[in-house]
Amino acid sequence: MAGIFLIPIYLKELSPKEYGILSLLNVLGSFYSTIAILQLNVAASISYFDYVQDQHKLKKYKSSLFSASFIIATSTFFLFTILGLLLFPYLTKTNEIPFVPLGMIVLLTQYLTQLKSIHFLFIKNEYRLLEFSTYSILLLVISIATQYYLIVVEKLGVLGSVSGQLMGNLIVTGIVLILQRKLFDAKPNIQYISSSLKLSVPFIPITLMAWVFNAGDKILVERLTDLATVGSYAVLTSLLLLAENVFNSLINAFRPKIFESFNVLGKQEIENVGRLIRLYLLLALLVLSGVILIGSNLSLITQNLKYLSLVPLFTLGALTLIPRVVVRVYSLQLLYVKKTRLIAMITLISMAILILSLVLLVPVFGIAGALYSIGISNSIRFLMFYHYAKREFPILNGFTKYALYVILGFVSILGLAYLSYQTGLYAISTYGAIQFSAVAIYLVCIFLKNMHAYKHIKKQ
Repeated sequence: MAGIFLIPIYLKELSPKEYGILSLLNVLGSFYSTIAILQLNVAASISYFDYVQDQHKLKKYKSSLFSASFIIATSTFFLFTILGLLLFPYLTKTNEIPFVPLGMIVLLTQYLTQLKSIHFLFIKNEYRLLEFSTYSILLLVISIATQYYLIVVEKLGVLGSVSGQLMGNLIVTGIVLILQRKLFDAKPNIQYISSSLKLSVPFIPITLMAWVFNAGDKILVERLTDLATVGSYAVLTSLLLLAENVFNSLINAFRPKIFESFNVLGKQEIENVGRLIRLYLLLALLVLSGVILIGSNLSLITQNLKYLSLVPLFTLGALTLIPRVVVRVYSLQLLYVKKTRLIAMITLISMAILILSLVLLVPVFGIAGALYSIGISNSIRFLMFYHYAKREFPILNGFTKYALYVILGFVSILGLAYLSYQTGLYAISTYGAIQFSAVAIYLVCIFLKNMHAYKHIKKQ
């Protein structure tokens, strides 16, 4: 999220080429995060609820996984350091991105992030909101402040950005490790670790494929075009990432309650899950409309024509994310019943479709071709998740009909507002404001219509 808040600084201080380098560095750093702790965080998000009825077992489970994640992350960090020194120059078409110091700083930042990830997952499962928000805000403030100083005052460019990210994670992770030192277990329960690894390791190929699906497009765009185009494309995807972060935050916020309800599966619990999911959909669509509003007014942030050429593409980018809003619902169903092979198969197919589409469409349509590719892949992925979730764990059938009519209204509003802009009725900046106002009114009306149901959630 720090990258979102710093976009005005990036656009002013970094050229499209430099922003492309920064984007690729973060993409390559995120690759390490898929391997770093062997996806123990995924196992913890599911298996945690197997021990909530026995506090002694739960305490031992938490300390065992926390200790295991520290050891695994440290081992993979040294492995990736060696691999980075040997292979980093061959990961991109250009040789303008050195592993030392840039790649090494990004790798160290991701390592520090992984060290605290298991603890963060536990406090989210337990809804310890004050503790979690304190860490999150502290990380955000330090990262933004240090990046601003190093980029704007010291004029360090890309080096300043990655160094600022490192500083924030160094401080916050240090605080977590000191305060949670009692979680370190000299004799962790091997059975807990083994059972968690049996669940988590199959998610590594899934997460790797998801990494290709979510971030690999920048590497492929760089191969097919150049760093400046990657930088422009990264501005677009960074703002779309704002929506992605909110989607993930909402699902992560609702997930513990949803899984608890799945464990009971009474009529009342199923109704509550449906209410939470419908609320998630309304909030997610409002965020997409907000991204279009920001993108349509990009001229308020920068006058660089390379960046401003992206403005008409934000609506297309938002539309490509609609299937990803809904697919999270069905992926939760398959995750709960632990259909890891099925999730892997769906992810693999959608990833192959994405890569093929990028290769075919980017050379012809440029950045728009990348968005077309994402839209095609997301739509096919949604259809597969919907089909298998309905077959394997069919408890949210009513949500599909609800989602269809809400999304249809959302798209209709966007279409009418965009058509009016295209006919010259108003400027694109005005279009952004009009569509956001109309979408907000539309979604609020739907929310108020079902207000009594959401009040019931609060009582629960």
